[in-house]
Amino acid sequence: MVGLSWKSTWKQPRLGLPKDARKLVRERGAGETLREGLFALTWSLDEPYRRSRLMPATAGSYKARWHPRAFREAVEREATARAFDPTHLWALMYTESRFRRHVVSSSGARGAIQIMPWTGQQLAARLGESFDVDALFDEEHNVRLSAYYFAELLHKFHGQAALAYASYNGGPFNVARWLAAKGSTSARSSSTSSSPRSRSARRPTTPAACSRCRPPMR
Repeated sequence: MVGLSWKSTWKQPRLGLPKDARKLVRERGAGETLREGLFALTWSLDEPYRRSRLMPATAGSYKARWHPRAFREAVEREATARAFDPTHLWALMYTESRFRRHVVSSSGARGAIQIMPWTGQQLAARLGESFDVDALFDEEHNVRLSAYYFAELLHKFHGQAALAYASYNGGPFNVARWLAAKGSTSARSSSTSSSPRSRSARRPTTPAACSRCRPPMR
């Protein structure tokens, strides 16, 4: 099979059931038996996305089913080494790929926690490691680079996770540019609001209003 990193247009093949298999699935209880067998297979293959999809609604809430501690050993090890909460990596992993290791985005980012090949090469160089673009599909390598990068972003934005998430997805340069634009807009608003009319018309700030202004957490 052609390497995934060599062919960005590669798509997951869709397999159809033969006639005998379709007949078997229609039998009473066969569908549930098949689901249980596939569920066991996803455990052995360590495929959190497929496992979550096969979970029945009775298995728990949406949050319980779709927020597994995927690739737990690697995630907790790397997050601990970088001194941040591992839930940050699981949040990124859910948003970026739904825990799928072999995803390639339309822009070329790869892996469970999406990394662009050029970014991965730069991160590996900083860590003193060799780089192979196909290694981004390996959860150990992917999580290690992502944890290092996310720790850098948290430090850059003084521990503000929402800004670190935005930077991971949109790039730190873009987030810095957005913040600079917001700062200049806030400065203009402050100078305008210094007039007596503006001060008298200003509404009091309530806790509810503050909560609505907080950046959403992914």
